[in-house]
Amino acid sequence: MEVGPRGLAWLTVGYLPCAAAATALQLVTGYDILLAVRGGQTVLAAVDAAPLGGVHVVRYVLYAVVHGGMGITLGAFQVALWRSLRPCGAA
Repeated sequence: MEVGPRGLAWLTVGYLPCAAAATALQLVTGYDILLAVRGGQTVLAAVDAAPLGGVHVVRYVLYAVVHGGMGITLGAFQVALWRSLRPCGAA
């Protein structure tokens, strides 16, 4: 009983790049916040608006695509994993 190549492809081709992109987004956002605070910005609303050039639509779309991709591909891998747990000989 093992996950087939199709299930592993969902994990490696879909989930891992999305997880890496989510980590990169977190690092970029954290660095933008760090730079804003070190630059003397004390208004939290202005600090929160600064990441990714202050364009909210770009930020929301990036986060939605990355996190949606993570959820969909992880769900597909979980289905493949669940199917691999069937007893041997079951159709």
